Amino acid sequence: MPKKKKPITTFMPWETMNSSGYEKGYYRSTKSQEMSSAMLALSHTAYRVYKLMRLKCGGQQIFTFPRSYYKVWMSSSSVFQDAKNDLIEKGFIELYEQNKYRQLPNKYKFSEKWKEWKAQDKKESPRGAAARAAVKSNRTNNRNPPAGDVEATLSEI
Repeated sequence: MPKKKKPITTFMPWETMNSSGYEKGYYRSTKSQEMSSAMLALSHTAYRVYKLMRLKCGGQQIFTFPRSYYKVWMSSSSVFQDAKNDLIEKGFIELYEQNKYRQLPNKYKFSEKWKEWKAQDKKESPRGAAARAAVKSNRTNNRNPPAGDVEATLSEI
């Protein structure tokens, strides 16, 4: 009996650069994951690294992500490390096997812990706290009060 061929997934013209509509590498994404509080809390870089990992894994839960692969898109390895730590913190990936001393790429595993991550679990970054403090001090030191304080200012005159 001949082996059945897998159906070829074709994409719409706006989804691919290939005129045939066939893509060799792609991944599925769900609305529930994209709109989850954990995904929305990711930094832009971490979101991009996650998408690159999804492309690289080829549908496997455990995968390697070598430096040569992310070096094309990242300016430095410290940018990748920050994004990786963000993904681990939010529960999207786990470090499955650290091969630091064997000079091999690390192995990662996709996790389901992102489903339990809540926004209140998130620690505020120092940069975010500094930005919030700067806005607050700017409002108090600014000659032009914010729109909500117009009535209070008018009552003082």
